[in-house]
Amino acid sequence: MKIEKILFSLGILMIIYYIGMITAYKESPVYTTLVVNAAKVIVDFQENWRINTGLHPQGKHLQRYHKFEPNVGEGLITFKPEKSFAGHTLIAGFYVDDVGARIFDHEGNQWHGWDFKMRDFIGDKVDKLPFGKYQTFIHGIHLYENGDLLINLGGTALIKTDFCGNVLWSLKRRVHHALHVDEHGTIWTMSSKVQKKEIALIKPPIKDRTILKVSPEGKLLEEISLLDTIVNSGYEGLLSADKKNAVGSEPIENPFHTNDIEVLSSDMAKAFPLFKAGDYMVSIRNLNTIIVVDGETNKIKWTSTGVTIRQHDADFQPDGTITIYDNRSSAKNITKTKKDLIFGWSRIAKIHPMSQKVEASFQGTKENGFYSKARGKHQFLPNGNILVTQASYGRIFETTPEGEIVWEFMNQWDNDFASLSSEGFRFTDSYIASAPSCKEATAKAE
Repeated sequence: MKIEKILFSLGILMIIYYIGMITAYKESPVYTTLVVNAAKVIVDFQENWRINTGLHPQGKHLQRYHKFEPNVGEGLITFKPEKSFAGHTLIAGFYVDDVGARIFDHEGNQWHGWDFKMRDFIGDKVDKLPFGKYQTFIHGIHLYENGDLLINLGGTALIKTDFCGNVLWSLKRRVHHALHVDEHGTIWTMSSKVQKKEIALIKPPIKDRTILKVSPEGKLLEEISLLDTIVNSGYEGLLSADKKNAVGSEPIENPFHTNDIEVLSSDMAKAFPLFKAGDYMVSIRNLNTIIVVDGETNKIKWTSTGVTIRQHDADFQPDGTITIYDNRSSAKNITKTKKDLIFGWSRIAKIHPMSQKVEASFQGTKENGFYSKARGKHQFLPNGNILVTQASYGRIFETTPEGEIVWEFMNQWDNDFASLSSEGFRFTDSYIASAPSCKEATAKAE
């Protein structure tokens, strides 16, 4: 089967070569478009050929340690307990040979764990997937106080398990990126669909991003089109913010790349005079844009464009500000480094919605090595520290407001590669005190 995949990939490369030859001869825009798309295939093949052939998880799950990484090690490599916020840390990522989640105590010892294998959810169909089991990973995760775990198994399903790993329900949709559970228990996450009609001069097919609202029992309640939201709000100009996907250009492959959603709670709404409880915020990476949408009308009421670059994880904060994981990435290919730092180090940006003033809550430097081309999460802790997930390089670290690293965990594959860690979440020891004892589940994860 692996030989067949390799031969298939080589066949694709030959087709690309001949398309290029035809393009050079014809000098036709149609052929040029074909070559542009073919070039994307080449780049993907170059970056992910090992994972696409099922030979090795390098690519989506493993990255070589980059030249800016200040420390390389395994497990807890920095620990200053007197300055760190005490608690357990949930880390979702790639472990051993599949995706999973682990809980580590403050000293970095594994306390509990879950493994998620595609075969458990789609059965023998995993053998028929073109690129095998390595094609999925955990995008979003939420830990309930009773120990239940909610995960976005990217491109496969939204799944809820109990503390012992038993599946409670699954919603089989091509969900992606972050998920959010609001104060009423409703689950918000993201999916996509193809629009087959022309919208705002954009010719179909259009890969629209959608927002899913799901009940606590796993039933789909509503699906909201982001493209419709933008057009109905009078923000069509956003559709031409990316020159490669401008209005009237070739059919759009991925104009938005939404990667985060959060709903404003009633307690926190008091700090945001421009918004009300139930409004929701969406991060649109490809447009370098954050939007806040009215929860009742689904119309945009606030935007921030251009002050962040390929950002992730926008959060409402109790002081009335919005914090954002500002990747400031200059290269789409996360394995290349020659164009790194053109826009500076990554940062945790803070925006004041009223004035649109932007400042840095935490700034990456050569000394702390905070630079993330793709993915990323952050969490403000009760003592003022920030827990930062440097996803692609398997690094979770806690920093003080002054920028001192006081807790640092590495999810190491070997001396050359780091395992993907998509999200870290710190919670107090009493947070899931009611969780059952699952010795068998813990032994399985270990």
